[in-house]
Amino acid sequence: QIYIMSSSSSEVHDPDKKYVLHLLVCVHGNHGHSDNFNVICKQIVKYFTHHKLTYAILKIRGNEGKTHSGIKAGGLNVAKEINSFLMKTVKLRFKSLDFDRATTATDKSEIVAFSKKLTITFKMSIIAHSLGGLYTRCGLKHLFQSLPKFILPTVEPCSIVFIATPHLGSRRPADTLKKLFHKSIVKNYLLACNGLTGEELYLRDKFNVKD
Repeated sequence: QIYIMSSSSSEVHDPDKKYVLHLLVCVHGNHGHSDNFNVICKQIVKYFTHHKLTYAILKIRGNEGKTHSGIKAGGLNVAKEINSFLMKTVKLRFKSLDFDRATTATDKSEIVAFSKKLTITFKMSIIAHSLGGLYTRCGLKHLFQSLPKFILPTVEPCSIVFIATPHLGSRRPADTLKKLFHKSIVKNYLLACNGLTGEELYLRDKFNVKD
């Protein structure tokens, strides 16, 4: 889902004018949905509107109903959707540009020449909830590896906000009966109900970690 607001529609389509687009990417968590960010997005839209900023809000939808497929698969979906948005926006704005040649160019001077024709800057920020934070960390690597080199200079990373993201997995020490009980529930839930993602969160996908 993409919501775009421009202070001047002529700016979007005029390739001769410098254009700054504030891109906010929202990445939902385990068993989540893009609509989980509706409340947050409403407040951010108010901020952008108040400051008369041109913005786009991209809610990642490729992982809806697919959060059991593993972190890499989710990250690739995030990268794919951001990549698609950036490419479509550039193509819409610079219709006269030879994209096939620009995308396949290998000579550094040629890449720089194509890049200088792009009078657009994407100020990209990301809000990621829970598992979405792990998707984001994985996805950004693939995004910057897959983007055409002439487009890379137009992307300006601004900020990433992680909300309750399990960067170290979902394992916890259990030194009391209560914690042991809680750990047992989390373990069984992750391994039985979350597929490869559950194994990764419990650090069972690659390493034989003892309980």
